[in-house]
Amino acid sequence: MSRYSSVESDLHITISEQLLDNADLDNLICKELPNQFSRLKDKRCSINELIELQKFIDLNQNILKNNISIAIRLCGGLSAFAKSSNMSAIDVQTSLEKAEYEILIAALCSHVGKTSEWFRTGRVYYSERQMSAIRKKNIAVIVSCLSGYPKFVSAVSEQLGPIKAHYVKVLEGSKTPHGARICRLIENILGLPLGTLDLSQAKFERVVGELFN
Repeated sequence: MSRYSSVESDLHITISEQLLDNADLDNLICKELPNQFSRLKDKRCSINELIELQKFIDLNQNILKNNISIAIRLCGGLSAFAKSSNMSAIDVQTSLEKAEYEILIAALCSHVGKTSEWFRTGRVYYSERQMSAIRKKNIAVIVSCLSGYPKFVSAVSEQLGPIKAHYVKVLEGSKTPHGARICRLIENILGLPLGTLDLSQAKFERVVGELFN
């Protein structure tokens, strides 16, 4: 009897075919999920690994759009990017929905210090829910290193003004439309590199380790 069920066999084939059609995504999985990638090539993935791979593909298959979303987060969120680019938030959202990516890339390059090639390079994309959880953990680590926490909170509260209540939501790991803006402000106050609080745990620990050691 075959070691794998027909479902597992079909998933191996389906996922492999998706990667054949998308070399950038294939390279991204090889880099970010090397163990699962190796087992996929040997057709040895478990059903749970296959489901994980498919979820990764679903989330990361539109590399250009995902990188634009990442860059918008680095700008402090959609509203902040729109304001700094003399665009309306509705226009930015419409361009995303209509896949008018080049318009947005041209504006984003100068704001985040990236070249157009950066937007075409595969990297892991996290959903808003995932990003909220990542930011919660990263801020907790940073806060634990601060000697003048009351002074820090006062500075954050003063600069956030009417949206300061959303700072608590970020600390709780809750989704908020102001999450990116708040994290960019925290990075600026603490002198952290842009996007530090949006990094995955391993990358975040490496960056923070270099800064504080």
